[in-house]
Amino acid sequence: MKEQYDVIIIGAGIGGLTCGAILAKEGMKVLVIEQASKPGGYATSYRKDGFTFDSCVHFLGGCGEGGIISQIFRYLEIDREMEFIEIRSPLEVILGDEKILLPVSNSLALEEKLQALFPEEAQRIPEYHRILKKINQEILNIGSPSFLNLLSFPFRYPHLVRYHRSTLKDLLDRYFTDPRLRTILSLAPATLPASRISLFFMAIVAIQGQEGFYYPKGGIQSFSNLFVEGLRKRNGELLLNRSVEKILIERKRVVGVRLADGKRIESRCVVSNASLEETFFRLIGREHLPIRYIKRIESQKVSHSGFCLHLATDLDLKSLGVSSNISIPSLDSEKEYGALNNNQLPVESSIMISIPSLVDDSLAPEGRHVLHLLIPAPYEYNWEEERERIASKIIREAERAIPDLSSHILYQDVSTPLTLERYTRNTKGAMYGLQATPEQFGKDRIGQRTPIKNLYLVGHYTRPAHGVAGVAMSGQFAAQAILRRRLTQI
Repeated sequence: MKEQYDVIIIGAGIGGLTCGAILAKEGMKVLVIEQASKPGGYATSYRKDGFTFDSCVHFLGGCGEGGIISQIFRYLEIDREMEFIEIRSPLEVILGDEKILLPVSNSLALEEKLQALFPEEAQRIPEYHRILKKINQEILNIGSPSFLNLLSFPFRYPHLVRYHRSTLKDLLDRYFTDPRLRTILSLAPATLPASRISLFFMAIVAIQGQEGFYYPKGGIQSFSNLFVEGLRKRNGELLLNRSVEKILIERKRVVGVRLADGKRIESRCVVSNASLEETFFRLIGREHLPIRYIKRIESQKVSHSGFCLHLATDLDLKSLGVSSNISIPSLDSEKEYGALNNNQLPVESSIMISIPSLVDDSLAPEGRHVLHLLIPAPYEYNWEEERERIASKIIREAERAIPDLSSHILYQDVSTPLTLERYTRNTKGAMYGLQATPEQFGKDRIGQRTPIKNLYLVGHYTRPAHGVAGVAMSGQFAAQAILRRRLTQI
């Protein structure tokens, strides 16, 4: 470790690692500092008794040909060092007593399946998907508009103009009445109901999801480790098990950081992969911030947290024909959201079940499997006394998809919102950073630049969105901003 760097990055989540690896490739001296014992943030894994468990991330988008992750890996020249397995099994959705298998990676097959399931809504399903595709394409094409582009913006991006304040519910109300179809179309990696989630975010999830989901061979940790390899390949450095105590500021610009052990390390730029609260109110201090920016940070709403359950089982799930991804959504997402806002556990929680060992058999001994069960959960709750009861309840609900699961558990591990906060320092254990509401999406989401000179942000509290592909893009955006500033100073 040197005394001075071009860039110090606080946090080795995917956003920080992406930014660091890109800047190192461009010849900058980069140091990434991580308080945990391994890189990746939520994209980490651990091993136990021959089983590999992924902490929170269980599949990836953007890894196919032309996807954002593939593009970044090619740029870093590490694309040949990772094997991605495409997830081909259908998504199993359980609505009451009904089991529905939805094809993935094939938009036409998905439309046809939905039309067959909901014949009264059949004519409107293609039009609904057409609008999502238009929104997604305009988001991808927008880039950084010049003044002339701004003048023609309403003509070039009509869907972005029309729907920029819309929720998913706004569009669903226009087209569909069947509550089961509306529930299926509302499935998303978020803790928001259709009435609150940004239509733009859902367009990205729905359309890019149809381009395929992937799993990195060997587990999610191997994916994060490859970013580290890209960083070190260009002489970038990673420091684990070390905490930053303060971002140092002199004359309204960053000059480096001070570690918890008192060591001072200087740098021309600092990039924070920490939460907004951690970055501005603990590492920096309000005295260095404009009042207007403080108010903006304080007004941001973070996502709810989650209750995560890792299981190992001796059930032969492959022989039983179980899908690798199962969703048991709440039939009343508004009630679920209301309970979470009141720091209550919903009577009926949405459950997401991932079984990555059905995709990659190296994660478990032959004939055995690893499972991850997740429900949205409030932060302020009596977790110490309730965790085992809640875990048992989730397992019973999961038996709607995997019969007799409770009698075949070899290993069980629970993570509450307090666990997520402790290991990642996400505010109140937030699973998805900022909520993906219309008010916190697109240009209205916190950007990479800050009021403090040479301080930048990455991660799922910033643009463009949460999710692995979203935070990788945030790292790319921050790296581009730093490189542009470097060019202007030459």
